[in-house]
Amino acid sequence: MYAVVLLLGLAFTLTLLALARDSALEAARREFALDSLGLRTRLSAALTATDDLLRTLARPPFALTSETLPEPEALRRQMDRLPFIEAITVRTGATARPAGNAASPRSLQLWREPMPAAARGEPDTVALAMAVGIALQRGEVIPVVEGELFALVYAACRSGVAGNGACADPFVTVARLSRPALLETLGPLGLALVVDVESEGLLGRRRLLDSRPAGLETGALLTARLVDDLRVILPGYHLRTELSRQVDVLRHGGGLLATALLVGGGATLLLVALVRTRGAQMQALAERNVEISRQVEAQTRELAAARDAALAAARAKAEFLATMSHEIRTPLNAIMGMSELLAESPLEVEQRQHVEVHRRASENLLALLNDVLDLSKAEAGQLSLAREPFDLRTVCEQSVELFALRAAAKGLIIYLHLDPAVPVWVCGDAPRLRQVLTNLLGNAVKFTERGEIALRVARAEDAEQGTQVHFRVSDTGVGVPSDQLEHVFGAFAQVDATPGRRHGGTGLGLAICRELVQRMGGRIWLESEQGVGSTFHALIDLPPAPSVMTAGSEHGGGGVHGPCLVVEPATGLGAALADLARAAGHAPVRVLPSFADLRQAAAFGDERLICRAALLDDSVATLPPGLRVLALVDGHRLGACLERLKAFHVVEYLVMPATLADFTRPRSVDEPRPTAAPAATETASLELANGPPRRLLLVDDSADNRQLVRAFLRGQAWEVTEAADGAEAVALAVASRYDLILMDIQMPGMDGYAATAAIRSAEQSADRTAMRIVALSAHTAQEDIERALSAGCDAYLVKPLRKASLLDCLSASSGGGAGARA
Repeated sequence: MYAVVLLLGLAFTLTLLALARDSALEAARREFALDSLGLRTRLSAALTATDDLLRTLARPPFALTSETLPEPEALRRQMDRLPFIEAITVRTGATARPAGNAASPRSLQLWREPMPAAARGEPDTVALAMAVGIALQRGEVIPVVEGELFALVYAACRSGVAGNGACADPFVTVARLSRPALLETLGPLGLALVVDVESEGLLGRRRLLDSRPAGLETGALLTARLVDDLRVILPGYHLRTELSRQVDVLRHGGGLLATALLVGGGATLLLVALVRTRGAQMQALAERNVEISRQVEAQTRELAAARDAALAAARAKAEFLATMSHEIRTPLNAIMGMSELLAESPLEVEQRQHVEVHRRASENLLALLNDVLDLSKAEAGQLSLAREPFDLRTVCEQSVELFALRAAAKGLIIYLHLDPAVPVWVCGDAPRLRQVLTNLLGNAVKFTERGEIALRVARAEDAEQGTQVHFRVSDTGVGVPSDQLEHVFGAFAQVDATPGRRHGGTGLGLAICRELVQRMGGRIWLESEQGVGSTFHALIDLPPAPSVMTAGSEHGGGGVHGPCLVVEPATGLGAALADLARAAGHAPVRVLPSFADLRQAAAFGDERLICRAALLDDSVATLPPGLRVLALVDGHRLGACLERLKAFHVVEYLVMPATLADFTRPRSVDEPRPTAAPAATETASLELANGPPRRLLLVDDSADNRQLVRAFLRGQAWEVTEAADGAEAVALAVASRYDLILMDIQMPGMDGYAATAAIRSAEQSADRTAMRIVALSAHTAQEDIERALSAGCDAYLVKPLRKASLLDCLSASSGGGAGARA
């Protein structure tokens, strides 16, 4: 890289120097052109004047007769006019041809400067004789260059020609030119002169003058030679002159060259600096990349270690929670079971109250334990969700009905408003959706003292492909401060966390709701105004099931039941009742805020009028005879409400919150009051007590749990055999046959998994019919259930064991049905 940069810098510098040199030489060329122009003019004029002088001397009045010579004074005046003529010689007659150095009366020789005697006269040379002969023949001026001699010769014949063709009376003029005088004409111009004489004939080309200095350099960078050629053409010969000047570039353009050198060098240094900087940057970048890679590797190792530690902590936490769950559920199993048995026994009023407190406290403890386990599973990503079709209306109605009595006891109105556009059957996890809705509704009942609570279900406005359902749980309770809106979804978060707060709770319900909603592909948020109320929003992805029905299509709709009028001052409840009437098949349906204008009912011929029992007044007596009134009553005060209906001669009623199934089959005040159906425990107990005796193998390492099961089965047609560990259970199962085996899973020694597998292996080896085995465990994880079923269990019961669950399981075993998880 450095070599390339240096080459580029050198090329740039040389280019700048060349440009600066050309710029400097341009001025020298202009000066040289002016100087050479004047010198060429003077030299051409001097040679032309010499030629004219020689011809003039050979013509009258200078050459009158052969004996006559020019006047010396007149000849000197001509020489003075031409300073570069060193001497002029004129000969006539026989002396005209060179024969020696002696002068004769018929010859005249004038020198500009006194000369030594030895130097006077022209040498009698062959060249000079030839020049005279050629001049006579041609009548032209002939140059002669020989040694130090440089002369111009002109000859003319003044009389006739002799018999041999030679001139009898020649007139010869010779002008000897001075080389130093010619050089002086250059003056102080610093020019070099090269003169070549060219003529036809034997003389050819001769170098007359060369004033160039020796060792002249013409191609150097700092010097230059400027040349100008000139040809002086005269009759018979011509001169080729070359004017030149050696130019010192530094003298003419030293500043430009220095500037070019500085700029080029600076640019080169700048390029080198840039390359060096770039190299340093690249090196720094490489070093930084290496350092970053090292840090990334170190952080990756740290993150991996942290991840492993977090996973280990999560596993430890999960194992701890599973162990704690098992250890808590095991004694809680005995506590709740004994409380249930104690409640069935004859007790005094105060004793029964004590047992009820005991029962509620144990159920609250179980609910807290379940919440902690659910939150732990959700945070660890171990919470699995089903994707199965279910009836959305049924789930919502059951969730609202669960809080109907609690809401009625506080004087609250609670209802469901399901938009008709929502599909009845959707795909999702119904139990987890019910858990979210019950958590939100439970909070609404807890924090609301007056007003209403509503669960509204509709399609999400911006739902992608219409798969998201918008759930809203609204209340008119205490509300939440704006700075606590996000805080309420944190684990163990309480808006009022003071020790003396009015409302209890662990603060896990909303955290679980958020985790579940996010796992179901949605989001949850809260809108609230303190002192006004709150609305929890949940967007959940619930795509329609393959067989899609809207909320009202399941029951036929289409107006088959005729028009309907709803009287309700509460706008939200009125709209919900109107949609419920439409879903039940009424059309059209109108809503009035009060009984003030009942004439509309007669005007439109309504078939049914729906209102709350608390709104009935004397206006009912004025209703048209054909209009049937359906009253909504409070289940908490059912007796008083029915008496009020009879007073107003209202026959049909529904218990709030009304469901679609109840709406299509209203109750009559003339029928006997509905009583509670026999409890499942009582039904199953009667069936088991009346059946034939059956054998039960109870396997549990806890004597308390075995005692509890025996107490649950007291009076039942079951013969119970106990085993305290898995090995004993296998021995008893191999030796005898049982109608049902209750197998505890976690036991010392051989656990329930191994005992079940051993029993199934023995049955297969002996080709015996498989006995029914029901797992009994305090573990609630799905993987534990699947492991038990894989080991050979037919069903799975979770501790704390309820009497109803146990009797249902025994009833299923007696009837040969396939059990499931209870």
